[in-house]
Amino acid sequence: MDRTVKIPVGETSKSYTKWGVEGRIDFIFYNRHHMITVTPYINFLRQDRDYLKNLVRGTVAYMPNVHRIVNPYVKSQLDTVLMPVRGATMPSKVSDYDTLNQFIQYRKLLRPVTIRETVGMNIRTKFLTGTFGCGIEKYIHEPVRPVVFGFEMLVNMRYEFLKNLTYNLKLDLFLSLIGAKGKNKESNYFRNELENAVTIRMNDMIGVSLKHRWYFYQNMSDKRRYSNSQIITSCDVRTDFKI
Repeated sequence: MDRTVKIPVGETSKSYTKWGVEGRIDFIFYNRHHMITVTPYINFLRQDRDYLKNLVRGTVAYMPNVHRIVNPYVKSQLDTVLMPVRGATMPSKVSDYDTLNQFIQYRKLLRPVTIRETVGMNIRTKFLTGTFGCGIEKYIHEPVRPVVFGFEMLVNMRYEFLKNLTYNLKLDLFLSLIGAKGKNKESNYFRNELENAVTIRMNDMIGVSLKHRWYFYQNMSDKRRYSNSQIITSCDVRTDFKI
């Protein structure tokens, strides 16, 4: 591109490549009295060298079938990244020990890993599935942090307005109420992932969706916040089979 030319209104000043993939598979093993669900999940979105989404998640859940609507559950979840990430942001300049240490951390490529272990109750109705429980979260790799105790709430609501028009809501909430100060203040936080989606089904396998996703994190000790919102249009492919 000629750098002397005036860039037209609304056009980008440089070229970029943006691509991504999102996928989830539920492997369900069950009989009359027990059900085990194994769920691998990936959400990766990249623009040039920037990772806009970079999540790999594995979940294993066990639920005995003791009641038609309400049942206990045990769940293990592991989150990590597909591609290694920087350990810190690049400092504007290196002028003292703290900025030097930040630059050293920036040079490192890390692969953080967190786990969540929870137990609670699962409620399943015609339109709504919810789990309410308590347990722990912990960074177990790059970095290693103390165990965090908290409460978990997962909600999945699906309502079919018309034969081919469906509304879906997903909520993943974890709240640590135990107060922490000093070097442990990161152990007291609230995290929320919310998704609203409207899907038009073309057939039994293919649909077109309009989704809004909102991720919110707040440290309860000093009120620091992080928020991320996305509006996504996607072509969804869904299928299932039994063995």
